Amino acid sequence: MSKLKLFSQRGDTIIEVLLAMSVIGLVIGASFGIANRSVQIGQDAQERSEALKLAETQVELFKVAYKANDKIISRSENQPFCLQSGDNSYTIYELDNPVCKDINAAGNQEGFYSISIIPPSNTDASATYEFTVRWLRLGSNNNSDNGANYNNLSLYYKPGSL
Repeated sequence: MSKLKLFSQRGDTIIEVLLAMSVIGLVIGASFGIANRSVQIGQDAQERSEALKLAETQVELFKVAYKANDKIISRSENQPFCLQSGDNSYTIYELDNPVCKDINAAGNQEGFYSISIIPPSNTDASATYEFTVRWLRLGSNNNSDNGANYNNLSLYYKPGSL
């Protein structure tokens, strides 16, 4: 009796198998997409955190340099610059200097952050300096100077404030 096969006991049809495979593929694809996006968000957060460290370092250097150097006070809005620390000192560099570009989170060359300090304009009554860190956006594969390819982080500091 066990050797007899009834018509009601058929195996899965090809359509059922294809449907099950497509559902499995959809679930795997969705989970891969979610995991990939999560990794991108984590990487972006890490890059932003490193940029914040660089900007904070520039603010701290600026606080020391501003009190001791008239060259900083006399700069106009169209003369952005950056600072680099040395042995108990600092150096002012023009924005086009390689020291201001390709900085890593430790403040050394060979990174991919660009830093700039933008002096206030003559019409800015608050005399607030802008500290900007710029880096290539995650997923961008070209270095064209298109603003859409870059992330920016800006901090502001008014000399005399905390």
